[in-house]
Amino acid sequence: MHRSLFVLPACSNEKDAKIIELTKKVQQLTKEKEQDIFKKKIECKKYEAEVIKNLEQNKYKMDFLQSVFYSSKRNSCLMAVRSLYPKNDGEILYIEDILTHEQLWFQNYRPIQQAGAAAATLNEQIKLLE
Repeated sequence: MHRSLFVLPACSNEKDAKIIELTKKVQQLTKEKEQDIFKKKIECKKYEAEVIKNLEQNKYKMDFLQSVFYSSKRNSCLMAVRSLYPKNDGEILYIEDILTHEQLWFQNYRPIQQAGAAAATLNEQIKLLE
């Protein structure tokens, strides 16, 4: 039994053209998404001065802004803060949504001497939320 294989050039060319067209669309959408995220990161940085000003208002603790960043997971601007409480020798680290004021994560460290571990933990949480 002899089998013949027929390749229809028109079908193959149409398929290749569609693949090329879809590939270009995916590349364009990827580029647009990257540009959108970049714009949102810049928008979030605009909150930094306001956040610092607000943190300086509290006289009972010392707040240090670790970072203002855009979270693509939450589609919002977040801030990571370290708050020192000298009277009770403690430190609280937290991440808060700047727009909704929702606290997303916090950890209490006592004594303050654990600052290195605290900073590493805060950086890990920032990466999880970005």
